[in-house]
Amino acid sequence: MPDSHCFLWISNEVSLEAHAASFASFRVAGNDKDSILISFATKTSNAGQITSKLHVIELGAQPDLFFPPDFADDFPVAMQISHKYSLIYVITKLGLLFVYDLETATAVYRNRISPDPIFLTAEASSVGGFYAVNRRGQVLLATVNEATIIPFVSGQLNNLELAVNLAKRGNLPGAENLVVQRFQELFAQTKYKEAAELAAESPQGILRTPDTVAKFQSVPVQAGQTPPLLQYFGTLLTKGKLNAFESLELSRLVVNQNKKNLLENWLAEDKLECSEELGDLVKTVDNDLALKIYIKARATPKVVAAFAERREFDKILIYSKQVGYTPDYLFLLQTILRADPQGAVNFALMMSQMEEAVLLITIITDLFLQRNLIREATAFLLDVLKPNLPEHGFLQTKVLEINLVTFPNVADAILANGMFSHYDRPRIAQLCEKAGLYVRALQHYSELPDIKRVIVNTHAIEPQALVEFFGTLSKEWALECMKDLLLVNLRGNLQIIVQVAKEYCEHLGVETCIKLFEQFKSYEGLYFFLGSYLSSSEDPEIHFKYMRGGCEDWTN
Repeated sequence: MPDSHCFLWISNEVSLEAHAASFASFRVAGNDKDSILISFATKTSNAGQITSKLHVIELGAQPDLFFPPDFADDFPVAMQISHKYSLIYVITKLGLLFVYDLETATAVYRNRISPDPIFLTAEASSVGGFYAVNRRGQVLLATVNEATIIPFVSGQLNNLELAVNLAKRGNLPGAENLVVQRFQELFAQTKYKEAAELAAESPQGILRTPDTVAKFQSVPVQAGQTPPLLQYFGTLLTKGKLNAFESLELSRLVVNQNKKNLLENWLAEDKLECSEELGDLVKTVDNDLALKIYIKARATPKVVAAFAERREFDKILIYSKQVGYTPDYLFLLQTILRADPQGAVNFALMMSQMEEAVLLITIITDLFLQRNLIREATAFLLDVLKPNLPEHGFLQTKVLEINLVTFPNVADAILANGMFSHYDRPRIAQLCEKAGLYVRALQHYSELPDIKRVIVNTHAIEPQALVEFFGTLSKEWALECMKDLLLVNLRGNLQIIVQVAKEYCEHLGVETCIKLFEQFKSYEGLYFFLGSYLSSSEDPEIHFKYMRGGCEDWTN
């Protein structure tokens, strides 16, 4: 070994290999006590590669292991570290357990855990303890009693600082009063940064409350200095994730300062706890970001409402199925109706596809009509009633009814399309008559008095349509209606009657038509009617009456 090479013994069990070393006493920033430092230099060669390094290590305390007189021959056989509580477990051959604080090496507890020798241990990380196997074959589990360790350290050991540190690191109960008292002291001394750090690390979040936020909010902001409230939130963000209230309050500040990008970054880093209230706040500045928050917060009704507002109705079904949620579709429809009537039609159609119940369709229709959205109600009904089912008869009547009252031309177009077969025909006939759609009324009435009442409105009926209607009547009803037309307005309706007689003379009978014109002494009508029939007849009587009709004075 070269002369410049030496071994440095740190204790009777541990050594460091180095060329030179030195000890020092140094107070590390943030510590209340001096630390013992060791610095040592090394130079090593590995496969021809030379490496030189300077090491500086802080040395902790070196507490003694106090063995009772009965255990003078006992010695440690295992050591386990509790990462959950930051504790060291030293287990001896004869079953003694020594517990030390990992940060300060302060003795915390000692007790015998087995009457038989221990020969094997293993970490029990989930509970912050360890397993041990003794000579008898027993498997022991040792861990900290969370409910009593902090009161024990603060009371029995009278070590308040250790109690607070253990509570913070292990998130343990029992130090609430000590932590609150220390926080109040720091705040009274205007040590806001230290108070924020204590609050951020407070065991079980006892200081992570609205009262703490209000306390920082109440501090006057000094010019040129960071507001204590922002110091508090900044400290929390460096330590981990904010709770729901903290997330809401910090986001409120950011929104007011129009710094939405900070929210996006924090959400991406999972620094904020999403809640429905947070989503409501963010919705005032960014709908897309609010939707992401609602989804993460599982604020399902708000998620569904957001999809509805975006007219992404298919996503409502997918999302609801994923989370096992049944939305209040009718409430959603009412919400959409207020802002987007056409979107409401699409949403209503989606609802009808989910459950084609007549009652549901009726309710949806009534919701449109309550807001006087006749066109939207019509569009919805025309789509869902396409199958033309008997059970939809009431709804067929309804869509015709509402349009005959408000938009008769729309009702006329629907009837012309012939898509419905099961509506209340007498009811629609009456409404058609009231709306002045006399041809539609004639097509729907089935009683002669009704037909005779409507058919005389020739001033509002297209002549060809009226002539075609006569082709649907029996001979007797046709003649009755022809008489009524001549009786009401002989001069005005004569051409229509002549056209009807010409068109349907085989059905009505030539002699019958001649007698009709003769009954009303309408030689003009007789002349024009027989003129179309003359070329196909050799009956002298018909020829005579034709000539007579041409010779008579038509003005009488």
